[in-house]
Amino acid sequence: MTSEIRTLYIQHLNEKPSINTTKKELYEIFKSKGANIVSIIAKKNLRMKGQAFITLNNGINEINSILTSLQNYKILDSNIKISFAKTNSDDYYKEVLFKDKEDNFKEYLANRRKAKESLIKKRKHQEVEASNEDDKNISHKRTKLIKSDIPNRILLLQQLSPSTKEQDLNNFFNKFQGFINLRLIKGKNLIGFIEFDNEQNSSQCLNFFENGQVKEFIFNDTSNTNDEKFAFITFAKK
Repeated sequence: MTSEIRTLYIQHLNEKPSINTTKKELYEIFKSKGANIVSIIAKKNLRMKGQAFITLNNGINEINSILTSLQNYKILDSNIKISFAKTNSDDYYKEVLFKDKEDNFKEYLANRRKAKESLIKKRKHQEVEASNEDDKNISHKRTKLIKSDIPNRILLLQQLSPSTKEQDLNNFFNKFQGFINLRLIKGKNLIGFIEFDNEQNSSQCLNFFENGQVKEFIFNDTSNTNDEKFAFITFAKK
């Protein structure tokens, strides 16, 4: 899959300089390493702070060489981390793969839109299915966790305290890139569905939590951390 990716994901950028300064610095440094830059995406909003996506029109060997040479490189007083993005940016399809092929690019956008609509239609079914399965468990503490390793842009939160508030969760997960919304489903046990705009961003959110454990005090309004409780986060089943 990596052999098809021409978009790099940049992390740990200095958040203080302006977006224009950051993009200019990235452009000059990557250009000096032989990068044929298609686009640089960087934003100042909470979800994209300290991050950027750079799409290149180079061979995969060249891109690997550029990635290696700039890994942990200091840019604007901050050592950056570089990895391949999960998917290519729209700019890659528009300016490289389907350059001068407007109909092909429109078809790509239409197919992506259909896929998104299909996922939305499945969401309610997933919610009901997970809620029914959760209802079968005897107690909150002994609930058998529903687990899935198959990437999904929707994440599942389990073993939440009954007092958990939907707004508190929305406020907490809003800091993650690509977050759309969060819904709580009340059955015998409380569960939540966290929706992202794509699997790349949901994966990044999931990787933030060690072993899928979410300390409840970080989003619940409580100062009692002695009796520490954990919720659990995983990909929702497709």
